[in-house]
Amino acid sequence: MNFQELLIKLKLLTDQMVDRLSEVTYEELESFTGERELLVQQLLVLQEKPTEEEKEQIVSILNYDSLIKSRMEFFKNEASEFLEKQGAIKAQQVAYQTNYIPDSLFIDDRK
Repeated sequence: MNFQELLIKLKLLTDQMVDRLSEVTYEELESFTGERELLVQQLLVLQEKPTEEEKEQIVSILNYDSLIKSRMEFFKNEASEFLEKQGAIKAQQVAYQTNYIPDSLFIDDRK
């Protein structure tokens, strides 16, 4: 593939993701970032100097980064809250679990 074809593919991939950004799952977002990384790596391998039109296309693709990053932050915060809740639940469960030694003996010294 040449530089322009890769750039078109990257733009199409990014546009599709941004169109569905509010309903996308974290798995789809992870897949998108993997595909995007491969396309960017292929662009870097070509080491071609982009034309002015290609530079404009790159800038328009990069303009979506803040939207994509904010969705990633949403998933990160959601996962963080889930882990905090799980930690709190585990702490409560440990507090109510009896930790005694079976076959132990309790002696009350009161008379």
